[in-house]
Amino acid sequence: MKEKMTEIKSGEKSYFLVFNLNVMESIQEDYDTFEKWAKLLEESEPNIKALKKGFFYMMNEAIDILNEKNNTTEPFVTLKQVGRILTSLDQSSVVGKMQDLIIKSTADTEENSKNE
Repeated sequence: MKEKMTEIKSGEKSYFLVFNLNVMESIQEDYDTFEKWAKLLEESEPNIKALKKGFFYMMNEAIDILNEKNNTTEPFVTLKQVGRILTSLDQSSVVGKMQDLIIKSTADTEENSKNE
């Protein structure tokens, strides 16, 4: 697994998402397995709670990383704030961005295990 970051824009505002082991662990704590969580997003009508939680974990991990990297103190977002942010975005686009981020983060791991 490689830590990857992506940017989502809403108007002039940018939001960053990260997928790494910390995010995966948080998702597993809430949904038992990462696969169960991912299936909730693949439904024709994604599970809003699962969408918000995944976005919440990915966004707060990005904030934490950027704070460390830039020596800043950007505050973490709450689930209520995530709901407002997601309301301003196209949900299918957000799900697609999250899925792409996960694929990119795990692609190297899958490729490495095939080569071993």
